[in-house]
Amino acid sequence: MLIAFLKKIFGRSGPSRSRHRTLGIFSFEEVDLAQVRRKLKPHARGTETGAHDLPPAAATELDSFESQIAERFEAERETSRDRLFEQIRLYQERLGGHDVHSRIAFADAIAKNVAAQYLTTRKSRKDELHRIRADMLARFDELERFKLENKIRRTARTPPSRIYHYGIASVLLLIEIFLNGLFFARGSEYGLIGGWLWALIFASVNVVVGIFVGDIVWRNCNHPNSVRRSLSYIGAVLATILFALFNLFVAHFRDAIESNPAEAGKVAIQVIRESPFGLQELESWLLLALGFIFSQAASFDGLRLKDPFPGYTDVDTRFRLAEEDYRMGKEAVFEAIDQIKDEGIETLDASLQRLEVWKREIEAILDQRSRQVARYKAYLKHLEECCNELLQEYRNANVEARHSPTPAYFQRSWTFRVSEADSGLPAERSEVDKQILEELQRALPRVSSCKDLVFREHAQAVEDFRQIEDLNDPVRWRADGT
Repeated sequence: MLIAFLKKIFGRSGPSRSRHRTLGIFSFEEVDLAQVRRKLKPHARGTETGAHDLPPAAATELDSFESQIAERFEAERETSRDRLFEQIRLYQERLGGHDVHSRIAFADAIAKNVAAQYLTTRKSRKDELHRIRADMLARFDELERFKLENKIRRTARTPPSRIYHYGIASVLLLIEIFLNGLFFARGSEYGLIGGWLWALIFASVNVVVGIFVGDIVWRNCNHPNSVRRSLSYIGAVLATILFALFNLFVAHFRDAIESNPAEAGKVAIQVIRESPFGLQELESWLLLALGFIFSQAASFDGLRLKDPFPGYTDVDTRFRLAEEDYRMGKEAVFEAIDQIKDEGIETLDASLQRLEVWKREIEAILDQRSRQVARYKAYLKHLEECCNELLQEYRNANVEARHSPTPAYFQRSWTFRVSEADSGLPAERSEVDKQILEELQRALPRVSSCKDLVFREHAQAVEDFRQIEDLNDPVRWRADGT
C-alpha cells in the first residue's frame, strides 16, 4: 500500500547508530606532575640559571626553560582541544541527523494518504453496497409481496439445516432395511445378505418416494389455489393407497419367496388379485405395517424439509442469502476502513515515538556537550596550575641561587595564550540548538494533529456507511416503500 511506500521514503530519516561512534563524556588525563618534574628537573635548572643571574632582572618574557615548560602544556592543550572538537563534531553530526522536517512531511503524507484512501473506499465500496442493497431490498420486497398475496403473517419455518432431515430419512431407511432384511432372510437362498438386498430395494422405494410425496404433494395441500389444493389432496390420498398396495405386495412377496423364489413376484401379484389380505405368516403382516409406517414417516419428513406453505421457503431463502451478502459486504467495508485507520495510526504513533526519542536524545547530546566543554575548561585550569607549580619551583630555586634582583614577571602567574579556537567553543544552548528543540516541540503536536485527522476521517467514513446501513434495515422497509 501507499503507506508502506511512504515508509520506504521517509522511514530511514534519523541518525543510524551503526554509522556513528557511541557518544559520551570522556575524561582528560591528569598530568603526572612527578614524572614531568623528574624529566625536566626544574629545581636543578633554576639553581643553575640563578647562579648565573639569569634571566636578567630586566627580563619581561619567560626564559628558554620556562618557555619549554609552557610549550609542553600548550601542546597538551592543543591535543585536548583537538579531542574535544572531534567529540563536538560527532555531537553536531548526531544533531544534524535528526531530520525533523522530513518526519513532519512524513506524518502529513500519511494523513493525506489515509484521507485519500477513505475517499476512494467510500466511492468504490458505496457503489458495491448500493448494488447489494438493491438486490437485498428486491428480495425483501419479493418476500413481503409473497406474504401479502398469500395472507401469511408468520415467518418461514425453514429448518436451520437440511442435513438433519436427510439424517432422519437415512435412519428410517437403515432401520427399515435392517428389520425387513430379517423378514426376507428366511425365504432367501442367500440368507441374511439376500434378505437385506431385497430390503434395500423395497425400503428405498418407501423412503425416497415418501420424501418426494411429502415435499411435493403434501406441501401443496396448503396452496391457496383451490384447484391446486384439491388436486394435492387427491394426490395425497392416491399416494397413501399406492403405498398401502406396494407394501401389501412386499408382504405377499415375502410369503412367496419362501415357497417359490424364482417366481415370487408373479405369485405375489396373483395372490393379491385373489386374496389381498390372505397373508400366511405374522412376519408378513409386520412387514406390511412397517413398510407403510415408514413410507408415511418419510412423507412427513419430506414435508418438513421446507415450510409447509409451498414456495415460502424458496422466497425466504433468497432474501436470507441476499441479507447475508449485504451483512458480509458491510463487514468487509468496516474491516477495510478499520485497517486503513489502524495502519495510519500505527505509523503515526511510530513517528511520534521517534520524535519523542529524538527529543530525549538531543537534550542528552546537548547536556553531554555542555558537560564535555565544562570538563575541558576545568582541565585547562588544571594544566595552568601544574605549569605554574613547575614554574614556581624553578623560580624559587633561581631566586635562592642568584645574586641580582629577580625579574618582575616572576611575581606573575602563567596563563594560556588566548586562542581563536577556544573562542569557537559552543555555548550551553546556542540559537541553532534552541531552534532544533523548538522544531521538535512544534513537530509533536503536528503529528498528533495528523492522528486526529485520521480519527476524524475514520469516524466520517463509518458514519457514511452507517447511513447506508440505516437505509437498508429490512425491519424499516415495507413492500409499499414506507
